[in-house]
Amino acid sequence: MTNNNENRKAEQDMTRDLVYTVSKDQLNLVLSFFSRLDSKLSVLLAIDTGMLAVLGTDAPPLQALSWAMIIASALTVLLLGTSIARLFS
Repeated sequence: MTNNNENRKAEQDMTRDLVYTVSKDQLNLVLSFFSRLDSKLSVLLAIDTGMLAVLGTDAPPLQALSWAMIIASALTVLLLGTSIARLFS
């Protein structure tokens, strides 16, 4: 009877150790994903802000803007703003 209890306790200890090992490996996998994602997001943020800066510096005076230029610029700013907002959501 005690041998059976010892075997059951040994199985429980092995299961607990296996769960611990698998959980630790899963956590390491998830944490390694965040560092790669963070570097990709910083590159995308730099590209978005650079594009907004170029758009702002190359803009002609307001009197020289046509309706097509206003619509294209507004659409570009809207899409870039959406991209930046989604980076932080």
